Amino acid sequence: MTGDKTKDELIAELELLRGEVAALKQTGRSRPQTHLPQTTPATTNLTILLVDDSEVDRVTYRRFLMEDRDRTYQIVEFDNGEDALEWCQQNSPDIFLLDYLLPDMDGLELLQQLQQQTGRNTLPVIMFTGQVNIQIAVDLLKSGAQDYLEKSQINPQSLHRSISYILRHNQLIREREWQQQQQQLLAKTGLSIRESLKLDDILNTTVREVRNILQCDRVVIFKFSPDWGVTVLVESVVDESKAILPSHIYDPCIGKDYIEPFKKGLITAKSDIYNSDISPCHIEILESLQVRANLVVPIVKGDELWGLLIAHHCTAPREWQSSEIELLRQVVIQAGIAIQQADLFEQLQGELRERKQAQMAIKQLNSELEQRVIERTAELTEVNDRLLVALLEKEQAYQLVNEQAQLLDLARDSIITWDLNSVITFWNHGAEWMYGWTKAEAFGQEAHTFLKTQFPQPLAEIKAQLLEKCYWEGELIHFTKNDRAITVSSRWVVQKDDAGIPIKILEINNDISDRKQAEAALLQKSRQEKLLWSVTQAIRQSLDLNAILNTTVTEVRQTLQVDRAAVYRFNLDFSGDFLVESVGEDWVKLVESGAGKVWEDTYLQETQGGRFLNKESFVINDIYRAGLQTCHVELLEQFQAKSYAVFPIFSGENLWGLLAIYQNATPRNWQSWEIELLEQIASQLAIAIQQSELYEKLQIELQERKQAAATILEAERRWRSLLDNVQLIVVGLDKSGNVNYVNPFFLKLTGFTHPECLDNSWCKLILPRDNQQSIQTAGSEILTHNTQRHCRNYILTKSGEERFIAWNNTLLKDSVGNIIGTISIGEDITERQKMEIIKDEFIGIVSHELRTPLTAMQLSLGLLKSGIYDQKPEKSRRMIEIALLDTNRLVHLVNDILDLERIDSGRAVLEKTVCKAADLIQQTIDGIQAIATQEQITLNFTPTDAEVWAAQDNIIQTLTNLLSNAIKFSPAHSTIHVSAEIQTDFVLFQVRDRGRGIPANKLELIFGRFQQVDASDSREKGGTGLGLSICQSIIERHGGKIWVESILGEGSTFFFTLPLPRIE
Repeated sequence: MTGDKTKDELIAELELLRGEVAALKQTGRSRPQTHLPQTTPATTNLTILLVDDSEVDRVTYRRFLMEDRDRTYQIVEFDNGEDALEWCQQNSPDIFLLDYLLPDMDGLELLQQLQQQTGRNTLPVIMFTGQVNIQIAVDLLKSGAQDYLEKSQINPQSLHRSISYILRHNQLIREREWQQQQQQLLAKTGLSIRESLKLDDILNTTVREVRNILQCDRVVIFKFSPDWGVTVLVESVVDESKAILPSHIYDPCIGKDYIEPFKKGLITAKSDIYNSDISPCHIEILESLQVRANLVVPIVKGDELWGLLIAHHCTAPREWQSSEIELLRQVVIQAGIAIQQADLFEQLQGELRERKQAQMAIKQLNSELEQRVIERTAELTEVNDRLLVALLEKEQAYQLVNEQAQLLDLARDSIITWDLNSVITFWNHGAEWMYGWTKAEAFGQEAHTFLKTQFPQPLAEIKAQLLEKCYWEGELIHFTKNDRAITVSSRWVVQKDDAGIPIKILEINNDISDRKQAEAALLQKSRQEKLLWSVTQAIRQSLDLNAILNTTVTEVRQTLQVDRAAVYRFNLDFSGDFLVESVGEDWVKLVESGAGKVWEDTYLQETQGGRFLNKESFVINDIYRAGLQTCHVELLEQFQAKSYAVFPIFSGENLWGLLAIYQNATPRNWQSWEIELLEQIASQLAIAIQQSELYEKLQIELQERKQAAATILEAERRWRSLLDNVQLIVVGLDKSGNVNYVNPFFLKLTGFTHPECLDNSWCKLILPRDNQQSIQTAGSEILTHNTQRHCRNYILTKSGEERFIAWNNTLLKDSVGNIIGTISIGEDITERQKMEIIKDEFIGIVSHELRTPLTAMQLSLGLLKSGIYDQKPEKSRRMIEIALLDTNRLVHLVNDILDLERIDSGRAVLEKTVCKAADLIQQTIDGIQAIATQEQITLNFTPTDAEVWAAQDNIIQTLTNLLSNAIKFSPAHSTIHVSAEIQTDFVLFQVRDRGRGIPANKLELIFGRFQQVDASDSREKGGTGLGLSICQSIIERHGGKIWVESILGEGSTFFFTLPLPRIE
């Protein structure tokens, strides 16, 4: 039907669908972000792998590619898949252009082998297909091809557009990989800081990971000395021979003025040191380090410039991208935290060493003092002076301890001591600065109650571990004087008296709230991106809307830790139901097979979607404090919800449904990032819904078209089978009279091949020259007036043989009624025409042969009946002889006709046996010898041992006919020779006479029915003209041949062959 879409239109619609989905996905993903290094500038040199077994197609694609003004291409070509795979083992092209049908494999097999070889599931592949087959297109896209083009539809614009699409698609993939690498690097650096206090290990990990991500030649961290000299602390370099570690670099250009901008956060990115504003002395230093481009980011500790993180590119200039600069900026923030942490740890270690030394000194002093008291108790009167000295020494020791306490008091970390009852006994300035309470306010307070400490495990377990190991460390949450929660890295150490009995606990706390917030923010961002990625992947990997929705609500509930996540679908009247949900085990199920509906809401139906039609979200932190109507609260109580958020989902401009999340256990303050995330997910679901609806429509259309195509194919198959197998000629011509179709029967009949016929003029190809003009005129009349629908004419075969054809001509029209050509069906009636001619001649001859003797008989008998010759006995007897002679002539004629008909029709059964040729000839001679003697003819027979496989009576009949003819046309006193000779696989019989001979133009004709060399022979010599025709039929039924050779005036020789006996 003309209303149906063609396959080309269906494929175009699929292309449009794919483009719309890609655009929607891009819109859904768009958000503020830093971009990857631009990998496709305005003019790009790309490597193209072109695999196609058609040289013509490859030349066409190469020409199309050369027309691209935005890119230049290096094109590598192969005509088979195996050579292309071998080349790809050593090379990696930017774009693959693959023909689906290759001589050694199809495009899908080649794509799968490329994926295995490269280890990548998605490759920049454009598949060319000459088949309008949607299933192949779907299989290719599912298998990892990024685009496909139908060969008949390829032009420069479509090819350039497809390449641009793939380049943009791969750019998005690289951007995602780059963002993942950034997150991994920052996470790895943060993890190194948390897991290690060794600054060298942290910095080494940092430069190694940065170099791997930036793919540059060297990454180093410089540390400034007070004189602004530079020390290389750590380095990661591609070529170890170019390493600059360890070294102390002195750059005369570096001074206070040079350093000051870096203190303010200056970041320098030099793409080429020779084309940048760099002093000559500085260029000399960079040249000595073999640097061509560098990126320098300052590392700040507190308010001081500590050092520099530098990336070097040595092999060539390099444009540093904003995303790379932002990455290094994030890294130096982490590095700054690590440096501060390392310095604090070093400081604390020094303080602990000093404290330990003081304790050891005190212990030693106490020991000496006790010894002196014991020694001098009995000599009290003698040691007064020494006692004063001892007291003085003790006072000095006390002063030393007091000095150590002052040092601890000045530390930036909070240092607290509390006794075994947790009562605070020491509170340094760091604790005052960290918590806000003064020493006076803190002394005597129960430490854990005072700070509202939140422990990672029960306090009893911590104290047991502390008393067992004398040490404990972990993360605690404390509350400051203004009730602000802070996270601290806490270390507890047991202090004992001289007897080894625990007396108090030293607690050192480092505020890590900023770091924890940064980690929480990073984790939140990671969870957000993971959720978006999961939803996007579900949309990309599946067209099953129910599966996408189930994945979405599951991921949302797990990521946001809500009690229920669900999707609600509107009906046309704005009633609706929940389609899918993810809910905890303890809550009522809204979507469950067999579960009854526990709620009823008519508000949305009455308001036709309410505020959601305006694309507004609805966020409620506490249903009891939001001012909701009582009926609304009662409805939410049926859901067991205490807090919820609902977001509209649109399909195009129509409100399709809602994405809802519920907190059932307690109210919840929904965060802005959660709301923004769910709005993005609702947008992604809108894409999935449109994609699913379009896919469903496409599937229905595809099914309808498959059914229509199957019907057309079946009809085409039947017609093709009919045309290919019918034993009639079928010829198709265009309006110009050129051949555009011939069937196998025509080719078999004429001997032509398809290439010799197609696109050639019918008249010049097949018609006799003298008939071409008239047939061409008749063809024009068919096209213009639809006349000459039935006609007959001669055609010439390739060998030059004429065949007579009866034609039935039909006009062909296109779908709008325009004449596009003709199709003609012809029947070869050559043999029928010959038979008609023979029949006409046969009727004429038989009529003559019957009429002549019958007339003579009629006259003779009439004369006898009239009584004229009653008195003349001799005359009466002559009339009777004439009548008898003509009667015998009629009997012979009828017998010959019946014999010929029985042989030609196959009704005459030939009972073949092994016969001796000599016996056959001898029996024939014996039977005809009397006639030969009467005509004074000698019959000469050459003896032979030959044997043949033949029907004896029929061969004797053949030899009798030949010898009878030879006797009739031989002069008296001549000799007729008969012989039989054994040849390679047959026996050759000859009958040679010395008669008048046969003209050359009669040699073939005499084997026809009623054919004689001279028409008068029938009257003078007798005979019916059927004898040689009977001989020919008998010999051909034996699988042999019969012919004659003759020279006028010298005689004729008749030959025929018979097969040798069968070998058992």
